[in-house]
Amino acid sequence: MGFEHDIFIGYAPASGQENQATTEWTLKFCDYLSILMQRLYNKKPVFLLHEDLRVRQNLLGESYQMAYSNIAVYVLILSPEYVKSESYMKELEEIYHAIYPSEGSESKHPRIFKILTSPVAADEQPACLRDEPTYNFFDINRYNKKPVRYELNGAGGPDSRFWSKLVDLAYDVSDVLHDLNQAVSGSRPVAERPAVFLAETTFDQAENRDMLKRELQHFGFRVLPVVPIPDDAENGKQAIDDALGESVIAVHLMGAWYGDFIKNSKYSFIDF
Repeated sequence: MGFEHDIFIGYAPASGQENQATTEWTLKFCDYLSILMQRLYNKKPVFLLHEDLRVRQNLLGESYQMAYSNIAVYVLILSPEYVKSESYMKELEEIYHAIYPSEGSESKHPRIFKILTSPVAADEQPACLRDEPTYNFFDINRYNKKPVRYELNGAGGPDSRFWSKLVDLAYDVSDVLHDLNQAVSGSRPVAERPAVFLAETTFDQAENRDMLKRELQHFGFRVLPVVPIPDDAENGKQAIDDALGESVIAVHLMGAWYGDFIKNSKYSFIDF
C-alpha cells in the first residue's frame, strides 16, 4: 500500500492570540517529531501540515477526501481553543470517516493519534475520536491543579517530559508505518515481533508504565494493548483477552491507589 504522505499533522486555523500560540507550538512539535521519526524510520517521513492541505484545496481545488486517501497516519492536535472551531471539528470527523468508511472497518493498527496540549473533556471531543490513542503533552500543577503545556522554548530547549512523550508517539507511529508501507528493509513486520501485555495502571504509576513501555519498544517488543481498553466490563474483558492471546508475558504495575471503578463491574479498572 503506497501513500503520498506518511504523516498528516492536523490543527485548527490560526485565529486570535491563543490559537496563534498553539499553532506555533504545533509547528515546532512537527519539526521535533520529524527528527525523531527519521531516526526510527531510517528515512525522513513525508509530512503534510493541515494548513498546506487547506492551501492546496483553495488553490488547486483538491478535495479533502482525495488527499485523505493518500495519507498513512494522522496526528491530530486537540486543545481547548481548537475544539471551539466548528470547521476543525468537522474536518476531524471527515478524516475519521475517510479512513473508516463503515462501522467495524477499523484496522488492527490505529492510524489516528490524538495529541492533547491541555485537558479536553471527552464530551467536547468528536465522538468518533474519543477511543483513539491519546498522548498528553501537558502536566497538572500539583498546587493549583492547573494544566501546564510542555514548554518548547526553554533556555535548554524543550522540556524533558516533552521528549519522553514524543518518543512514545514516534515509536507507535513508526510501527504503524512499518506495517502499512513495509519501508524498512531487513526488519521483521511489527506483527511478527513478540508482544508484551502491559496493563493499565493508576495515575501514580503512569510515568513508570511509560518508561517501561519505551524500554520494551526499544528492544523490539510490541506493547499491547495498542488502543485504550473500553471502560465497560463486557467490551473491556474481550479487549484484554484478545491482547493476552497475542502476548508472551503480562506485566502489571501495582500502585498505592485502587483506581476508578469500571462500568458494569464491582471492581476497579486495575483489579478487573
